[in-house]
Amino acid sequence: LTLGACSNQSIKQAPASASSTQTDNPETLLSKALTATLPSQKSALYLDAASAYWQSGLLGQSYSAFVEIDIENLPSHRTSTWLELGLNLGTTLTNHDLLNSVLQLERIEYQIQHIPLEQQQELLLAIRDALVMTNRGLEAAVLLSEYSGIFTEDAQQMISDLIWHALNETPTTELTQYLYTGDHINTRDWLELATNLRLLQSSLEKQYQFLIQWQSTHPDHNASTHPPFELTVLAQLPEISPKSITLALPFSGPLANVAEAIRDGFLASYYQQDNMQAPAISMFDTHSQDIHSLYEASGSSPQLIVGPLDKQNLQSLLASDQLTIPTLALNQLDELDTPVANLYQFSLSADEEATQVANFLAAQKYKRIAVITPDNEFGHRISLSFESAAKEAGARTITSVRYGNQAELSDAVAKMLATDHSRFRAKKMRSITGLRLESEPRRRQDVDAIFMVAKPAIARQLKPLFAFHYAKQLPVFSISQVFSQEQDNEDLNGVRFVEMPWMLSKAHPIKSELLRHTPEEAEQYARFNALGADAHLLSARLPLLQQLPNSQLSGNSGNLSLTTSGRIKRSLQWATFSNGKAIATTHQ
Repeated sequence: LTLGACSNQSIKQAPASASSTQTDNPETLLSKALTATLPSQKSALYLDAASAYWQSGLLGQSYSAFVEIDIENLPSHRTSTWLELGLNLGTTLTNHDLLNSVLQLERIEYQIQHIPLEQQQELLLAIRDALVMTNRGLEAAVLLSEYSGIFTEDAQQMISDLIWHALNETPTTELTQYLYTGDHINTRDWLELATNLRLLQSSLEKQYQFLIQWQSTHPDHNASTHPPFELTVLAQLPEISPKSITLALPFSGPLANVAEAIRDGFLASYYQQDNMQAPAISMFDTHSQDIHSLYEASGSSPQLIVGPLDKQNLQSLLASDQLTIPTLALNQLDELDTPVANLYQFSLSADEEATQVANFLAAQKYKRIAVITPDNEFGHRISLSFESAAKEAGARTITSVRYGNQAELSDAVAKMLATDHSRFRAKKMRSITGLRLESEPRRRQDVDAIFMVAKPAIARQLKPLFAFHYAKQLPVFSISQVFSQEQDNEDLNGVRFVEMPWMLSKAHPIKSELLRHTPEEAEQYARFNALGADAHLLSARLPLLQQLPNSQLSGNSGNLSLTTSGRIKRSLQWATFSNGKAIATTHQ
């Protein structure tokens, strides 16, 4: 169970300066810093200037002065001011490099122990925000739990929520492999609780039983006396989970194979759980039967319907205004961006993947992106989704090209990287001068990264073409379409892409079971198996996701969350091709 919802507690006031020159304006302070001969005085003056600029709201000038400070020469009584200002600047500017340089735990530990109690509390919350922002949520949880005792009783509920949120934001691998070397029993207990609930997430009943038993053996722990809201809701879930579920899918007709793969994934996950309170499962063929009859039946109506799969049935249900039963549709209507009572939309959306890639590139300072996609409806749609998300995140598509078939690949890459213009200019120069001039084509220099949308066979041709057109050093990113388990991917080495955990795992128990019984179908329809398995996970947790804004579930197809419009949003795992294999990576 991966859940978390809480607001940041960033410090908004600049730390007060302790220097005798604090009444000077920042320009005067900078002038004095430039002429100061003592390193300690120079660093203190730069800190005063940075603080003065910060108090005036001049963030750029404050940052410029701050980076001139030599922390090793700063007087010890000023380091808490330096730390506080650095955290403020880093979080306000979303500057991960600055935050990482400030967040040295040895220095933090020293400062926490040598400042007044009230300032300790503010500093800890600021450090927590910075650690979470730099994807170091586990460190944030450990630090807060170790120092939870410095907060008042009234603040303990907030601290519990912050610790739990940070633990739930931590990837499963990182959480389960973390080795805590400290001596705080309180922290060890938090880690034990979070790790076990994460490992038991495939069984709601086992999660519930573990939580109740854990709280009974740890009655004085904050997770028992001030339980995070997620745990309070979890304790009630067995009572509100659906007792009967109908899979409403096209088990006959052209989509039968997809429907059967979803069913197999759903049932495989179902049989993995503790069936003490397992719901009754029934099947309904939406291809041969009218889905409306499910909602018209009385007495024996299911408490949850999983389906429909096709958009036509989903549109028909919406038009009929018959959604009287909670429905987890395995498709989504793009035009439906407002919530509908009893409707949840869950699909393997490639647009969502493109958005995740765009946000990541912008966060990693890849601001100018070259895009290459197939010249079809799918390629156009993904290109638009990527461009829109990149623009919103602060990056932009600098050039975008389409390819139609294999014969057009080289020309498309040449156009994208402008090597065709370089060759044309050289040819024109030879024509004008009449000389046999030697020239080496050059690609355009205003591209930071490439976003490639292609199936594996095409991608394996495109990647070498990038190198041929002098873009070997440019990082290449893609969506899950680029990956196939059945093929060698040596030519894709270095390409980074988003993919569902199901596809990257080699030891997934449900996946292994399906491969053992139906190897051919499980290989071909693996992603739909994952969709079905996640539909089962969601079936018992929809009330939880709905009650807890920003809560998450670690699923087989990605980290799952519920948007305000009723869509299940997926956040996929990152992977990189290395030696022809897809290797899961930890960056988010």
